[in-house]
Amino acid sequence: MAEADTTQVELREEAPAAAHAKGEEKDEEKKVHPRTHVDVQKVLAVVKQKSEVKKLSNGFFRYVVFLAIYITAVVLQRDATTAQSLQSAVHAYLEGGYRDAETTENRNFYNIHTPRHFWEWHENFVMNVIFVNTYNNGLPRTGKERNTLLRYNRLCSGFRMVQRRGRRDVCGFENKDFLTFSRDCTQRTYLDGRVGGTSKENFMGADGVTEYVYEELESGIPGSYAKDVGFFQEFRDTDRATSLARLQELRNNRWINEGTQWYRLDFVLYNPNVGLFCAVNMKMEFDNTGIVIPEIETETMGSTINSTWTDRVRLGLEICTVVFWAIYVVVYTRRAISAAKQHKRTFAFFSERVNILVFLQLVVFLVIIVLWAIIMQNPIRSNLVVSADEITLKGGLPANFTGLTILSGAYFIVNGVNVLLSLFRILTFMRVNKNLSQLTDTINLMLGDLQQFAVILLTLLLAFMLMSHTMFGTTLEDFAILSNSAINTFEHLLGRGNYFQLAEADPIAAPLFYFPFVFIMIFVVLNITIAIIMDGYNLMQEQRKELAQGSLKARVELPFTTQVWNGVLRILSPCKDLMPDKWRKIETEYGVQIDRFSAPTIKEVLELLDDFVEEEDPETSDSGRSYHTIEYVKSKLRHKQTTPERIEAVFDRYGGWVDPSQITVEPPTMSKLANPTIKKLQEYIGKVKRDQKEIETKVDLILSTFPA
Repeated sequence: MAEADTTQVELREEAPAAAHAKGEEKDEEKKVHPRTHVDVQKVLAVVKQKSEVKKLSNGFFRYVVFLAIYITAVVLQRDATTAQSLQSAVHAYLEGGYRDAETTENRNFYNIHTPRHFWEWHENFVMNVIFVNTYNNGLPRTGKERNTLLRYNRLCSGFRMVQRRGRRDVCGFENKDFLTFSRDCTQRTYLDGRVGGTSKENFMGADGVTEYVYEELESGIPGSYAKDVGFFQEFRDTDRATSLARLQELRNNRWINEGTQWYRLDFVLYNPNVGLFCAVNMKMEFDNTGIVIPEIETETMGSTINSTWTDRVRLGLEICTVVFWAIYVVVYTRRAISAAKQHKRTFAFFSERVNILVFLQLVVFLVIIVLWAIIMQNPIRSNLVVSADEITLKGGLPANFTGLTILSGAYFIVNGVNVLLSLFRILTFMRVNKNLSQLTDTINLMLGDLQQFAVILLTLLLAFMLMSHTMFGTTLEDFAILSNSAINTFEHLLGRGNYFQLAEADPIAAPLFYFPFVFIMIFVVLNITIAIIMDGYNLMQEQRKELAQGSLKARVELPFTTQVWNGVLRILSPCKDLMPDKWRKIETEYGVQIDRFSAPTIKEVLELLDDFVEEEDPETSDSGRSYHTIEYVKSKLRHKQTTPERIEAVFDRYGGWVDPSQITVEPPTMSKLANPTIKKLQEYIGKVKRDQKEIETKVDLILSTFPA
């Protein structure tokens, strides 16, 4: 009799066509059938999936809170709106021009081509825009109003000029006859004149008396070990006439000559309205081909730390970010140790790609924390000496924030990289809902094929990059440097190329490059790349359909908004007595209404049905799944601390009831003996079906691409 109670049942593989059609008509109706048989496997599969989703949802919620605190702190640190407004105003002001005395042309910083243009720009423009000693009506500015640019930005301590030079050597011509025509050559320098054929030798002015000395000055506060090197000229006088006379002297002595490879004019402004310093660097690279390449760099820095309420809020958020980071480090370190012990491999934790991403982000956060600590501990602000006429550093050095601005720039670049890693982390959390995980599922399915095809893609891009560089590098600036050539080749791939520009540069080379590129890269390679992505997307959709046909159909079709609402109600469970009935009630697929807060929990169900875990086979098809009578389940769970009503509530809540008219009885002994074999066979059949669907998808794609 006991053996009869344990009889398992199996779904019929085929149902009558009429019954099938009738079932489809009633898909939207509630399932009503005798409550005699249950599917324990389905309940276990649903509950375990809900358990995983719950764990992932909790991690997602914690990570979003952490990310919100971190990003808010970084936004407050950057204060981008005010900083960008100040820098834009300064850029627009300094990009103004003057009229060339000889040609009457309008010139500005960006069209300086010769030493004459260089000195005239300083004399006719720089002196007027930096030393602002009169009001608009012509009246003189006095006291604190002197040298105030754009109404609010006052010059801190004059300006400074510095150049770096290249070595002047005998030209290395193979044919020595050319030495009779041109003997000396200037070595090229790189990285702002710091690397390459640099010269540290003093040089004489044109008067044969004045000697200009190479110096290594501290960049920032004394003792910082940061050096600014070159040939310096400091204009601490705030009088325009005096500074103009010094400029004329430098011009007459040819301070800028054939050895000059790099030049910078720098000064610092202070805006009291927003409490920001603005460091300005106007650079020129004197290439040894004769071209002058100008560049303006500006960077802002707060004059005080933690002086306003927003600064204090930011400090609190920074502390919270560090605490969250430390907790994450401890948690994931424990998980890594546990995984290493469990799998007996030191780096078993990194077998999952998501854990590699977690490790990278924790390391990046460490770099961010260290950089910000260095920036905050930098004593340059406390070393400022403020007087009525100027702001300098202790020791009389001009205010120089070069080192601090470099650190600040690096800090925010690393934060940008961290935001990108955070985006990837968020995508991994999208597994909480099948409707949201389509992107990540597609990427996982097509990543292997795409990685292999990327070798071909990059090889072709490299070939066309070199082809464009050799064909157009001497005539078009866009292809003169390999890095620029790579970027422009990629723009051609995106359809932004200009054939007529290439044809104007070289009418013979243009068609030889352009048309093969369009055919190979756009018509073929780009479409294959899209096909690989679509292949992964189609496989993802097929997997979703398979899941929707099984026991997890309700979970696959669950809208994200409903999932979020259920999570909100779970968080608000302490206030359940104040909720309306429609929030508390859940209507099951059988038309039974249950209280969501008194229904069996995931933990309770797993503990209750642990005796059936060994019988679980969630990967088998419906035809191979086994079922039990409710009486048998109750008798088997009699030793549990539960009631028959509670057991029935489990199958009500998680959709575990089975229509007995859809099942047939099979001898229990045969089922038990055949179960392992059937399981392996079903796994093999499932794999064959997936492979077949993948092949069919690729064939359909080929047929649609190349129709008969």
